[in-house]
Amino acid sequence: TGMQCYLWDNGSTEQTRYAHAPGTYYVQYFKDCSVTIDTYNVYPIPLPDVPALTHGCPNEITVSVRNQSDDTTTYSYKLYNLNEQPITAKSNNGYNFGGLSGGDWLLQITTEAGCDTTLLIRLEEYPVPMITTRPTDTTIYYGDTIRIFAEGAYLYTWNYVTSLDTPTIAAPLVSPKQPTTYRVFGLNEYGCRAEGFVNVDIDYTMPVFIPNAFSPNGDGINDVFKITNINYQRISAFKVFNRLGQEVFSTHNPDIGWDGTYRGKSCDLGVYFYFIELVFPNGEVKAYKGDITLIR
Repeated sequence: TGMQCYLWDNGSTEQTRYAHAPGTYYVQYFKDCSVTIDTYNVYPIPLPDVPALTHGCPNEITVSVRNQSDDTTTYSYKLYNLNEQPITAKSNNGYNFGGLSGGDWLLQITTEAGCDTTLLIRLEEYPVPMITTRPTDTTIYYGDTIRIFAEGAYLYTWNYVTSLDTPTIAAPLVSPKQPTTYRVFGLNEYGCRAEGFVNVDIDYTMPVFIPNAFSPNGDGINDVFKITNINYQRISAFKVFNRLGQEVFSTHNPDIGWDGTYRGKSCDLGVYFYFIELVFPNGEVKAYKGDITLIR
């Protein structure tokens, strides 16, 4: 600046010129009635390796920017598009921008000296699997087992592995003991993931059958008064009384019933009364009262 009659090596007479390649540049000019020649040795900083096109799953695309070999220049990065907040970073050995969606992105690269350039990067998304499940909502009795299904992916992984037989197949068998939402992750051939759900509710109101008569005559048919269909309930009380209110039988064992005796002696024919209290797997307590007829 402040000189006259500029003449660059390319013949330009402007005060400035651009250097587009490495090399030595010189300028001749007049100052204080003398001719001076200045030289400039230009060493352009190599541009980091930036992919122009990158593929990946939606919101999981990674753009890897790397310095050229032996380049230890510290760069500041700003990656942005019209729909996302800018992502900034600073490094002297490259940077990984992860979790990106598809579309056209701009990467601005700036050196500590203030040199900058902006590059266009296109990110293309792989398709995601379309997961369908069945049954979406179902109810089973406590202790039952059903098969649930997932479709639309190449590989599958289910949660709650303790209550299903094989967590890595499309149609596992499940045996939940409480209401459970099974979540399945499916991968397609591109490695992209989607998920689905199967809701399994539990019916704890398992039917209980209490007979109204029995005949303890030793013929092997209906000889014992007991509760049937006791699988998962717990007996907190099972008592039998005669007409005088005297307790003639009591147990907590579901495998034991009243054989029509009291203290080793056969009881009289007639009507007796029972009180039964059952505890269900969900903690609900139900009481049953009624009469039972003893016949021979």
